[in-house]
Amino acid sequence: MRARLRGILVTALCAGCGGAGPSSGPSTTSSSLSGRVLSRATRLAVESARAEILDGPEAGRSADTDNEGRFRLDRLTGGRFTLRVTHSLFQPEDQAVAATGEASVVFLLKRKTCEVSSCGRAIGPCNEPLGLLRPPFSASRRTSNQFDHHYPFGLSGPDDGVFQNYCGAPASYDSHDGYDWLMPHGTEVLAAADGTVRFAGAEPAFFCPLLGRVVAGNVVLIDHTARSGEGYRTVYRHLDDIAVTGGQRVSAGDAIGSSGNTGCSTGPHLHFGVYRQFGNAGGLVPVDPYGWQGAGDDPWSVEPRGAFSAWLWIDPPVLGLSSDVIRDAHSPGF
Repeated sequence: MRARLRGILVTALCAGCGGAGPSSGPSTTSSSLSGRVLSRATRLAVESARAEILDGPEAGRSADTDNEGRFRLDRLTGGRFTLRVTHSLFQPEDQAVAATGEASVVFLLKRKTCEVSSCGRAIGPCNEPLGLLRPPFSASRRTSNQFDHHYPFGLSGPDDGVFQNYCGAPASYDSHDGYDWLMPHGTEVLAAADGTVRFAGAEPAFFCPLLGRVVAGNVVLIDHTARSGEGYRTVYRHLDDIAVTGGQRVSAGDAIGSSGNTGCSTGPHLHFGVYRQFGNAGGLVPVDPYGWQGAGDDPWSVEPRGAFSAWLWIDPPVLGLSSDVIRDAHSPGF
């Protein structure tokens, strides 16, 4: 009798042990979300940014980015929610996210804007350093014209009657897409960074409205890769002679030619321009190597045809605007 009771008790206690016992409730599918946070201006990783879920059953969960700008949230219940990324130096950004299985997302953050304009040699708090370029000449030179953030269309678009340099100040002349440094004929011009010569020779002939005739100036184009992995192109115009050939590898500081007054130009100088390359199609957009240090948003960054500019200098040339204004232009689309 006692043996029989012990058997009944053991059977009752182990009713849920192994085998096809009763269900413990509905199962849930766990999802994960990985992401990367980059600067919109430089495409460099943003470290110590906070990614936080704002709504839904996972509201309040967060993760910080590592030194590669990466974050990860595991064991999510799935579904759609709003994810916000914040950082003390950048404007917050929200994205609607669907976390199903192994989802991923990329955030491109805009730097917080400057409350006041900051002109001078030092980089401002709203600007971002990328560290790519050195001066394309050896001695101190004064600028005749600077990059117009409102807007650098050159001959490819109409002037809009407004000029704003890198700190939002009125200077130079409308629509200029680079920097003009005054220098006499024959001044040595240097490669601003390591790279490959894309083109060296005369630009396609075009009508110069400043001179009233057809011209074709000497130009060198050099392609570079920034530490972000993005492509940039530097342009050296109105050269007197050229010392490199297409396809040649050059290092920063190598002589690539000498300054002159060829093409659509009203006086001897070096026109130096920087273009940002987007995607495999090689789309080129002019950018300011001094970035943007004006109050509020950079006008060129919010223009549909524009781009964000970053402080590209390793050792920046001092900007001193000369009273001797030289006007220039180049073949549209080149």
